[in-house]
Amino acid sequence: MEHRLPKEIKGLLPPNTMDTDFKAELYGALLAEAGFDTAQIMMVRDGNNLSNVSKDIRSVKYRNHVGIAEGTYIELKTNRRGIYDSLPEGLFHEALFPGKVKDLGLILEEMQQHSNEEFFIRRFFSLLESEVDREGIQAQLLELRYDKKNKYSDYAKLFAACWPVIHILSGQGALLFIKFMPHIHSIRGRLEEVSDALSQILEAPVRVRPKMVQRTIRAQKPNRLGNMRLGANSVNVGLLNSAEADLHIHIGDLPTREVERFLPGNRSRKALEMLADIFLGAWQEFDVTVSVSPDERKTYLKPTGDASPCYLGINTYL
Repeated sequence: MEHRLPKEIKGLLPPNTMDTDFKAELYGALLAEAGFDTAQIMMVRDGNNLSNVSKDIRSVKYRNHVGIAEGTYIELKTNRRGIYDSLPEGLFHEALFPGKVKDLGLILEEMQQHSNEEFFIRRFFSLLESEVDREGIQAQLLELRYDKKNKYSDYAKLFAACWPVIHILSGQGALLFIKFMPHIHSIRGRLEEVSDALSQILEAPVRVRPKMVQRTIRAQKPNRLGNMRLGANSVNVGLLNSAEADLHIHIGDLPTREVERFLPGNRSRKALEMLADIFLGAWQEFDVTVSVSPDERKTYLKPTGDASPCYLGINTYL
């Protein structure tokens, strides 16, 4: 039994106007994206091969069917030839009365016989056509999800095998990282540009600065001038600046509710450490600090209601 297409379903499909010719797989993919099971979407090939002179989609109808879950399915009738129409007709039908002069009765009987055979042959091929069409809808749905990369993560996951940090980043952050990938080699070591890139990817203000570290040099025992050998035991005691500067990464100022995601062990902190190895170089040593916005630097011994949580060393000090 045929029903009018409900408005909520019709609203999911773009109008197929004079200037458009959407593929039936696209309509099926849009319905699948909206939550319809692909088992409830059936493409029916009309077999008249009008797709060369008319639109691919002939009609979209809502039907009842005993064999379909919930008793209803959406029929996408398309002007395409089926498998039966593409094969030679003599492959399936034989002459019933070879060598005889056929009168009107024999001709009608033969036509009826061939019509019955055609019905069952089309039913046999309809199983194959349904599977092919369902795979076409799934492929179109995947392409649709790739196109809508701001909504779905399928596109970003294509690069996750080579860049595991994509699994940790948010959807928008992963897309920004993919856009930065071709330029990483050109900004590596440029701290201002790296800071801007990290800020956009992590959606938080990030600043990277050099940090000179003084190291204490101690000699095991004092050496006399006459016994010193350059590079062997001629070591001056005291403080020495490192030959290469370490780096300091500062995140802030942040709202208190955003601080937790950058604490050690959380996803954003892991993403920051992995991104720092990529943008700054895996040989670089760095430390990370987080600061809270000045207007939220309040300490409550027992936070209640809307009070901000306490983080020792961030908004709470002893």
